[in-house]
Amino acid sequence: MLKPSALVSYERDMAVVDDAIKKLQKAARKNPKDEGSKQILLASYQNKIDLLNSVSQKEELMATLR
Repeated sequence: MLKPSALVSYERDMAVVDDAIKKLQKAARKNPKDEGSKQILLASYQNKIDLLNSVSQKEELMATLR
C-alpha cells in the first residue's frame, strides 16, 4: 500500500498520461499518416507502463521491508 502522498502523486501522474494518450489517439485517428503522433502515442504508452512498473516495484520493496 502506498503512502497517501505517494498515492496522490501516482494518481495525478496517471491522469496526465491517460489524458495525453486520449488526445494522441484522437490525433492519430484524424490523421493516420502522421508518424509524429504515432511515435508520441507509443512513447505515452511506454510512460504508462513505466509508471505502473515503478509503483509495483515500490509496493514490492515496501512488502519486503515489513
